[in-house]
This record gives sequence, structure tokens and C-alpha cells, in this order.
Amino acid sequence: RGPSAYSNCYVLSDVLGFTLEWDLDAAAGLLHVSISAAVLPAGGYVAFGFRPLGRYGPADGHPDLPPSLGTGTAAKFGMRGADIVLGHAGGVETRYASDFVGTPALDSSLAVTNASTAVAGDGRVTVSFTRPLIGGKLKAAYNVNASIVSPEADVLWAVGAMGGGAPSYHGHARGLRFVDWKTPQAAMASFTCS
Repeated sequence: RGPSAYSNCYVLSDVLGFTLEWDLDAAAGLLHVSISAAVLPAGGYVAFGFRPLGRYGPADGHPDLPPSLGTGTAAKFGMRGADIVLGHAGGVETRYASDFVGTPALDSSLAVTNASTAVAGDGRVTVSFTRPLIGGKLKAAYNVNASIVSPEADVLWAVGAMGGGAPSYHGHARGLRFVDWKTPQAAMASFTCS
């Protein structure tokens, strides 16, 4: 791969070749993102989930939010509470995971712009988009102004096949972590794109 067009570039999974790149525009309240991975079989998807309050709870000195908000705190590797951007050869979709497992439902709560998908000859799928720092299901359904630029936020990613127009189960081709969108180098230096 060539040099990144973004200020930040990290490989979240060497096995999947899952790369996360971004520019943070804090003044405009926007995050410009590109995700990519080698997708096998061909015609599969790459997905990236944002949970603004995925790490939120009593251990952080905060009272519990109602379980109906689905922040994802109860199961760190479940998808519950994630606003998901998913891309495949057919385009970009936004989804929301109201459950820990299962196919996330199509959902327009997370307003993404400038969304595009590119599929390289080797099967690598790249999805680029811009999202607001505050948005998604927590904002749209519950009026909770939780920013993804917070130590209480986490992200999830997955790679899988499309089946019948919907994403199929990703198996072990997934991950979760905290990303410091402002100053990622301290925690992610060993993941820097080369």
C-alpha cells in the first residue's frame, strides 16, 4: 500500500489487513474515516462500529444508564450499542446493533456523508466516509450527546461475506478496542501503518 492520505493510519489486524485511517476536524465536529481490509471470499464486507458509551459505567465513576440505551457496557465483545458503517461492492450502509449478536438492522441514525466504497483487484475493500463526533442512535433516539472523542467510547470492526443482501456472521474476523482519536500515538504506536 502507498502512503496514507490521512493524518492517522493504523493496522488494527495484521491477519485481516484491517487498516483504519482518519482525520479529526474537532472544530467542525467531524471525523473523516477510511477503513479497508482484504475480504475473502470476494464480494464480502468490511464494517466499523462506533460505541460512544461502550466503556461507560460505575467503574468510570458514572451512574448506570438505563439498559434500554444499549451502550454495550455489559459485553465488551458483543455489538450491542454500535452504530455501524458497512461497505461492500454494492455500496455503503449504516446499521445499528441493538443486540449483542445477530445481523445489525439497517438504521439511518448515524448521518454519514461523503461515503464511498472501492474494491481493488486483489479483493481489498476500502470504505471512506465522514461522520459527526456526536450522533447515531444515542443522539437520535435518546437525545444523549455522547461524543466518540472520549475515553468512554470504543470501536468494533469486522470482515465477512454478504449473503442475500445482508452481512453474514463474521466469525473470528472481528475486533474491539479503544481509539484515542486526538492523540492515538501513545497507545497505538506499534500499529502504525508502514
